[in-house]
Amino acid sequence: MDAYFTAKELVLAAGIELFIEIGGVECRLKSSLVGIKPRECFIIDTPRLRGIETKIFGGNKVSVVFLFGGTIYGFKSTILEGIRDPSRLTFISYPQTIECHELRENERVQCCMPAMIKLDSHNQSHDGIVIDISSSGCKFSTNKLPKDILHFIQYDTLITITFDLLTSKAHMICDGQIMNIKFSGTNVSLGIKFLNISDTIRSQLETYVKNVLGFRPHS
Repeated sequence: MDAYFTAKELVLAAGIELFIEIGGVECRLKSSLVGIKPRECFIIDTPRLRGIETKIFGGNKVSVVFLFGGTIYGFKSTILEGIRDPSRLTFISYPQTIECHELRENERVQCCMPAMIKLDSHNQSHDGIVIDISSSGCKFSTNKLPKDILHFIQYDTLITITFDLLTSKAHMICDGQIMNIKFSGTNVSLGIKFLNISDTIRSQLETYVKNVLGFRPHS
């Protein structure tokens, strides 16, 4: 499913591989993210292509696509400036919106399950809800994370999530890894990939998803 959201809702790590299209260049080029100045600009490596400097000028159009946490993201921007020293970098405008398309290994269903997460680096648990789930991961949403914890919520952070499947008495305790992070006001949504779950838990999750899909009305 394609969706749009504001760029400030997405947290990205430096070094992510980017595929970019620059006005006047026929092919798609590889680059990588160097950094972000929120609401101002993205800083990327200038692609390695002979004569590319003639296309790196203020106002030239650029499209950016990248894969992050199992989701394809894309946005349109304009070049602000390019520099050659001390590194070949290009500054592009901060996008107003970003389009995303999620890639799923397993079918995912919407839900509303009370849940708790605990970061491996902290003992304190934090309440929230699981708002969608598959046998390989889930999306956890909360507005109850203390400000001093937000600093530790990063891509690849290891967590433990606990929840009860609503259609059974199964109590789930799953190790996981944060694959993407979105902020919206005081709310934080975490895309979580389950790690090393047992065959029993996987089977229970698959059964839950199958049962929910079975209740969907036919079109």
